[in-house]
This record gives sequence, C-alpha cells and structure tokens, in this order.
Amino acid sequence: MASDLPCDVVREALLAMLPPGAVCDVAAPKDEADALLPEERAHTTGMAGVRRAEFATGRRLARAALERLGFEPQPLLPAEDRAPQWPPGAIGSISHTRALCAVVVARAGSLPSLGLDIEATGRVEPRLWDALFTAREQARLRALP
Repeated sequence: MASDLPCDVVREALLAMLPPGAVCDVAAPKDEADALLPEERAHTTGMAGVRRAEFATGRRLARAALERLGFEPQPLLPAEDRAPQWPPGAIGSISHTRALCAVVVARAGSLPSLGLDIEATGRVEPRLWDALFTAREQARLRALP
C-alpha cells in the first residue's frame, strides 16, 4: 500500500484485496494518547511525538476493527519484536508511515495468516514485486492511481 494516497483510496484498495471475514481501517496518524488504554500508554513513555502518534492511531484502529469482529476492547501491547500481541482468537497486522496508519484483522482460523505493509509510493520498485507480491496483488497494485 502506498502511504501518500488519501486514506479513503487506501481503505478501498485494502477492502478489495481482503478475503471475506477480514476487517480493515486506515487513518492519518495523530497524537491521540487519550485514545490509548492505560497499559498501552505506559509503552509510549520516551517515544518521539511522531512515533507516539503512529502507535496510538494504530492501536485505536486495531481495537475498533476487533470490536467489529465481536472482540471486547482490550490493550494491544507490543511483544519483544514490537508487533502487537493480538487477543486469543484474533490475527492481524498494523502498519504505519509518517503519513498513514492501516490495520487489518480477522478471526484466527478464518485465514492462515494476515499481514500488511505500507510504504511511500516509489519506495518498493516494481522490480521487487515478484519477490513481495502474488500475481493477484500485483494486478491490483497496477490498477491503483
């Protein structure tokens, strides 16, 4: 996904690519520390403002997407590798750049895995696409503005 596209364009592209049962959302990062749960807020100590905004927006979007799947609101704490620890029964991915946060989630068992990465347009050159994307994903990328 390209992070320099408007959120609604990225959201629609994600929706077109996701299998049934997966939920997504997209927003520009903003410092919304008040949207974090106390346990999550503790992990933002010492983060630069931009990083804190990306973290907060990603967690808010992920919790809202999980709620659409029927999960109760709960903290999404980072593991040692900084990836979110999803609640039992959920899988997902959060990706962000300075301009965009995106989230995809699904119920565990409905898909073998779920991943998302966003980059600024031009950062992932077409010569790399064969190594990174399926033929279906490449076709959808070529159709984007």
